[in-house]
Parts: sequence; C-alpha cells; structure tokens
Amino acid sequence: MTSTSKLCNDLKEEGISAVVHILSNCEVPKGEVITEEGILDNTIYTTTMCIESGTYYYHIYDCRQITSIHLFDENLDSEEIKTYPFLCKQKIFYEN
Repeated sequence: MTSTSKLCNDLKEEGISAVVHILSNCEVPKGEVITEEGILDNTIYTTTMCIESGTYYYHIYDCRQITSIHLFDENLDSEEIKTYPFLCKQKIFYEN
C-alpha cells in the first residue's frame, strides 16, 4: 500500500468511526424502554453507508466491531436477494 492510499484509507476509517460515534448519541440502551409486553427495547444496530464506494458499514448492539459490506461487488441487478449473517460475537483484544 502506498503512503497516499494508506492516508486515504486512514482518513476513511477515521470518518466512519466519527459517524458511528455521532450516531451513538441516538442509541437506546437496553432496558431504557420497556414495551407493554414487558420486553426490554434497545437499538439493535447502527449503520452508515458510503454512496461513492457502495460500502455499507454496521455494528450491532452485542458486537461493537464495525463490519463492512461492499455492495458494488455484488450483482445489484440480480433477482436473488443476498443476505449476510450478522457477526454477533464480540471479540476482545487482550494486550497481555
């Protein structure tokens, strides 16, 4: 990776991180809202998308790792619906 493309990639990741942090201000913590059925309501997922690259970014409530899906790598004219499994298990990086 050249230094220019590394810089662009770093700025892109910084921008995605900034958007996700901004959106976190709108999240509903589990238990903040209790439905009439007694279910603890919460924000299930947070998403953002880069229209230029066709990249969809998301994280779910139980896994804060940001995952990306490159939609332009798929056949967008296909009749078939494409699905992707959520990455539901939080990974913890252990320093020592």
